[in-house]
Amino acid sequence: DGAGKKTQTALLADKLKELWNAVETISFPSYGHRSATFVEKLLNGEFGRPHELDPYVASTFYMTDRFAQRPMIEKKLAVYDYVISDRYTMSNFIHRGAHYLEQGDENAMRDFFWWLYDLEFQRAKLPLPDKILFLSMGLKNIEANLQRKAAEEKRAYIDPANQGTLDIVEKDMDYQKYSLLV
Repeated sequence: DGAGKKTQTALLADKLKELWNAVETISFPSYGHRSATFVEKLLNGEFGRPHELDPYVASTFYMTDRFAQRPMIEKKLAVYDYVISDRYTMSNFIHRGAHYLEQGDENAMRDFFWWLYDLEFQRAKLPLPDKILFLSMGLKNIEANLQRKAAEEKRAYIDPANQGTLDIVEKDMDYQKYSLLV
C-alpha cells in the first residue's frame, strides 16, 4: 500500500498508448460493486485487524470480487493488446502471506500459497498474468504516502465512522511491514 500503483499504472498505460493504441487498465478491488462488498467490510475493520481474519476466508473475498469481474477481464483481454491492473491476484498472495510471516510460519504460508494458486487460477479460472511488476518502497515512505493520500482523498468505500480516509490495512503499519517481507 502507498507505493504508487495507481500512478505508475496510469504512466505505463499512457506510454504504451503512445506505442500501441490498444491499452486498457483495470483495478481491484472493484469498490462500489456488489462483488467487493466483503472486501469493503474487511477494509473497514468489520472482521477485526487484518491478521485476525483467517487468510483462507479473507482470500475468498478478494478472489470472489475478481471472479465476478472475470467476464469483463476476459472481454478486455480479447480486445486490447495490453490490460494493466494496478492490483490483481498477486496482491492476495502478498497480503494474506503477511499473516503467516507475522506468525513466523513459512511452511503454512507455502501450503496456503499452493491452495490460493489452485483457487484463483484452477477453480475460479481467472486469467494468469503474463507479467507481474512489484512496486515497493521503505516503510517510512509508505507511511508518508498513505498519510498524504489520507489528506488528499476521500474514498467512498471507507466508512466515515472508521475515521474515513485510510482503511484498516493502510492504518496497520505492522501489517504493512510484514506485507513488504512476503
